[in-house]
Amino acid sequence: QKLRASRQLSSGAIFLVGTYAGLLILHLTYTQLNDTYIVAFIPLGLLIIAERLRGYEPRRGALALSAALSMVLILLGGLWMRGEYSTQQTTWQAADTLMHAGVQPGNIYGSPQWAAYHGAYDTWIAAGAPGFGIPPKGNPLIYDPLHDPFNSWLRKRGERADYRIVDSRWGAPPRGWQVVSSRSFRSALFAKRFMWTLTRAPAR
Repeated sequence: QKLRASRQLSSGAIFLVGTYAGLLILHLTYTQLNDTYIVAFIPLGLLIIAERLRGYEPRRGALALSAALSMVLILLGGLWMRGEYSTQQTTWQAADTLMHAGVQPGNIYGSPQWAAYHGAYDTWIAAGAPGFGIPPKGNPLIYDPLHDPFNSWLRKRGERADYRIVDSRWGAPPRGWQVVSSRSFRSALFAKRFMWTLTRAPAR
């Protein structure tokens, strides 16, 4: 508050700028730098823009263009999210069906989120958190010590599972696997797709 430049700012504006600076530092120093955490900056940016535009009368053309672009982005974002949710929901339903039929969650390889929800992370911890520790030598920027060990363990467990849930758009089932059930869903562009439940083919 004693800085000369800050005297012209309200306490709310100082709090806003301080929050933004803190989030920015956390974002840049976090071990996994990606776009997932940029969402936190959107409301702060909108508030700062609104403060700068206070008392400014925008041109009607610019306002109409801004509104049109916003609607297009909302529509495209909504379509993408609907497709993602449809894919995730179908994957979860297929895995839940197997589990209700008596298949153990550890014997199903599908959504990592579904596996974690059904105890995979606890199982990894109980096993001694294999892989967790000092990052390997080399380029540490491509290694996430908070997630990669668990994800690697989950993939290895999935390779031993007797059931897999896969999107049919990736091609025919691999050799040694057969389709036991199929669920249809719609993509972001409303194209009909299928989620397959695979099981190991019996040895001949």
